[in-house]
Amino acid sequence: MKLKKYQIGDKEYQFKSNALVPLLFYEEFGIDIFKEIEEISNYISMQQKINADFKKQEESGKEVEYVDESLNIRQQEILVKLAYIFNKNAERFETSYDEWIENLGLTEFALMQNIAVSLWIEENKTTVKAKKNK
Repeated sequence: MKLKKYQIGDKEYQFKSNALVPLLFYEEFGIDIFKEIEEISNYISMQQKINADFKKQEESGKEVEYVDESLNIRQQEILVKLAYIFNKNAERFETSYDEWIENLGLTEFALMQNIAVSLWIEENKTTVKAKKNK
């Protein structure tokens, strides 16, 4: 993948996703990023399904209370850690995660989550096309 650049506040960040990212993530945090992303994805899918069911109930006249689809703090942190690894992979710096995150404001924290998700999705799109049998 090519380098992605984002201007966040007054600083430009570079991010790079490739096959090295899961290894760097495990080396840095001792966590399997594939497992974490699967759990986050399952959580989001479950919340969306519950709300879709509630919407049907609401349309039939029932009063419902939708569930919050926001990620919990641990899930948010996993995504920010992933953004850190993407950034470190691109810029090859020696700053620790704690030092890196100390320099983020709340807005940047949220943006880093969105960047991590978009880079992960972009990098993991299937590019294989099925052969047609003739």
